Amino acid sequence: MIDKTILEGLRKTGLGKNEIEVYLGLLELGESKAGSLSKRANISTSHLYPVLHSLIAKGLVSYKYANNVKIYYPNPPETLKALYLQKKKDLDEQKILLLESIDKIKKIPAKKETFSNYKYYEGISGIIAMWQEIIAGLIPNTEIQLLSSNEESLDPFNNIFMQFQAERIKKNISQKLIFPRSMGKKYSLERKKLGSIEIRYTSLEPNAELCLFHDYMAIEYLDTKKDKPRAFLIKDKLFVDYFKMIFNFLWEKEK
Repeated sequence: MIDKTILEGLRKTGLGKNEIEVYLGLLELGESKAGSLSKRANISTSHLYPVLHSLIAKGLVSYKYANNVKIYYPNPPETLKALYLQKKKDLDEQKILLLESIDKIKKIPAKKETFSNYKYYEGISGIIAMWQEIIAGLIPNTEIQLLSSNEESLDPFNNIFMQFQAERIKKNISQKLIFPRSMGKKYSLERKKLGSIEIRYTSLEPNAELCLFHDYMAIEYLDTKKDKPRAFLIKDKLFVDYFKMIFNFLWEKEK
């Protein structure tokens, strides 16, 4: 019986099931006519030839003639390294092409914006994707206002939030942050260390939070234990100005 790790390794180089059977069969036989190999690999002759042609193209099998009969033999297993290197080269080329495509797509002119536009995100990966988008779009020398969720809801997302904080500092963006009074000092201290932030506390215990920046607002529900986390990222100056008024009222109240 063939070792499972060998099968898995060969599959990951891009070999199909029949290619693996034929190649390993040839390694055992040393060299073989098509008929004998067909029996050894349990593959009909009509299906065997396309497999052999594929293995020859990949450099794993060669052939010679003896008495006008074609004899197939396997190339050394080290030849498999060439398949891996080719696969890696193809992936590198795909990466370059993808990055070039992304740059070109970003330059495609967008249609005229409506009065309001929004995006909906769902699940932990969705929340992280939204914050990555927010981080990428931060405008230097501005201010952000944030009403935080409670500790239990915030904790699973704190890593992405700290990435946001680090990018905020790089772009010289100040922040006003309101935490629930029940929050531990850990979250306040790690943010204060970065600077350019004022923190106040409220008796509210939200499991959702509100972030206001530029003409955008992010509203997100983060309690992963009670329901699926989800969020809206809204661009609408009218709504943003309204919620900034509410935030500023709460900010002054919690002096």
